[in-house]
Parts: sequence; C-alpha cells; structure tokens
Amino acid sequence: MKKFQTKPAVIQAERWYEHGDIDGVKTHPIIHGNPCRRCKLSMKKHGWIQKLERAESVCPGDWIMRDKQGELYACSPDNFAENYEPVEE
Repeated sequence: MKKFQTKPAVIQAERWYEHGDIDGVKTHPIIHGNPCRRCKLSMKKHGWIQKLERAESVCPGDWIMRDKQGELYACSPDNFAENYEPVEE
C-alpha cells in the first residue's frame, strides 16, 4: 500500500461558543436529555449544522470551517490544533 499526505490548503475557520456567533450554525434540536457524549455539556448549549448528506452537532469551543462550496464543518479544538496553523496575511 502506498503512503499519501494531505495537500496544504488554506481554510477559513472561526470558533463557535454560543448561538448567534456564526451564521449557518443553528440551535440544536435536542435541548434536553443527556449531556453531550464528547464535551459533557448540556445539549442546550450546542449548535447544529445541517448539511446535504447529514447533520452535525457543534460543541461550544469547536472550530467551524467553511469549504470552497460554502458548506460548514465542525472540528474539535484538539483536532484543529493538531492539523491547522494560522496563515500570515
């Protein structure tokens, strides 16, 4: 099997903390019940990104990335720090 490396790409991203921070991140439809499995906070504090193929939950502090087509993606702070670094403008 051959090895591959991801190509360097410049992305746009911003951290999401609460409702209203970023257009396109909606109120999570589950506003009660068990806490989030990933961050342990109440689902009331979470956001929701509806995508064509699936929906994605957004935890407070997640990075929201926008692709070339304008679609939003959530990324945990740990994963983001491991894979991305700021670009000098």
